[in-house]
Amino acid sequence: MRISSGFGVDSVQALSLAMQKVGTELYMNQHHRDQSLAFEEPGQGYGFPVPKPLRDILIGDDATADGI
Repeated sequence: MRISSGFGVDSVQALSLAMQKVGTELYMNQHHRDQSLAFEEPGQGYGFPVPKPLRDILIGDDATADGI
């Protein structure tokens, strides 16, 4: 288990950063790299935003969304 934390100057920024953290964890996960992780259908993405430096690794619907 890994513990991390994040903070925002207000609740909206904190929520946005938390969503990006979830997206980052999903895309950096070994199961994603092994292609054994899927949300609805394999290869369609997970529905969470990621920070701009990671956008080149997005797949499926995630890759076509504008993001944050």
